[in-house]
Amino acid sequence: MADLAVALRERLGFCLRVARSSVPHREAGNGLWLEGRAPLGSVVALYPGVVYSSEQYRFIPGYPAIDKGNSYIVGRYDGAVIDAKPWGAGDPAG
Repeated sequence: MADLAVALRERLGFCLRVARSSVPHREAGNGLWLEGRAPLGSVVALYPGVVYSSEQYRFIPGYPAIDKGNSYIVGRYDGAVIDAKPWGAGDPAG
């Protein structure tokens, strides 16, 4: 994995690594860190999953306790929530 990071950094000017979060909270686990420099507006990562707008929150499995047992829930800057849990099909109602 270290060889891949070196190759990416040489080719793209940056690479990503997972390390302890700098968020000062007892439940803050790991964070994603960029090493090097990425041009403004660059896509540096993709986070695939089921995207729920605020109007669709009630369809998130486990609603309203959507993060219970699911560490793959991520909130976006626009209020949308991404559920990237690698199993299951999202809302069974479709």
